Amino acid sequence: MKITDTIVNKIPARKFDGGRGEKVIHWFGEHISTPENRLIIGVSALMSQPFIDLYNKDVDEKTRLVSCARTIAKIVAGTILGVTIRGGFIKLTQKYSKLGEVGAKKINKFFTPPSAPSKMTYSYKQYQNAMGMLLAVGAMILTSFALEGLSTKYLTNVLMKKFLGTDSKKGIKGEGRDEDTSENA
Repeated sequence: MKITDTIVNKIPARKFDGGRGEKVIHWFGEHISTPENRLIIGVSALMSQPFIDLYNKDVDEKTRLVSCARTIAKIVAGTILGVTIRGGFIKLTQKYSKLGEVGAKKINKFFTPPSAPSKMTYSYKQYQNAMGMLLAVGAMILTSFALEGLSTKYLTNVLMKKFLGTDSKKGIKGEGRDEDTSENA
């Protein structure tokens, strides 16, 4: 603790003065939901990471293609599941955190806290989003291994067939050829 305290104390304090950067961050916080945020991250990752794998000159061509296919599959599977699960749990929380409805079923107020306002406010909307994200994180911990892993494996296999060109009877193009690339040949 002493080391981290020393480091933190050496960092100069920064006060936000409501400048343009702070306004942009505030706008994103108000207008971009967590599913949309995950979509933005996924799209930007898809536009950059596969190319890093594809142009890695430290490995052979087949390894580059496999790595690129796996990266694309992981990004696509993770983005689709992340957006779906986040959005689904936020909708679920909104459905079961109704406000002030007389005669509403008890289940419709399952996530409504006792100190909830009588009408929808910005703070209560943020509560619904936060509760939905909390539930989504729990679900994603469980589904990450099962759904995302299986989806990634399936998509990787589909992409590898496209990248390497396969024939169901002959296998991957280039396999089975007796090319000796060693120095002794």
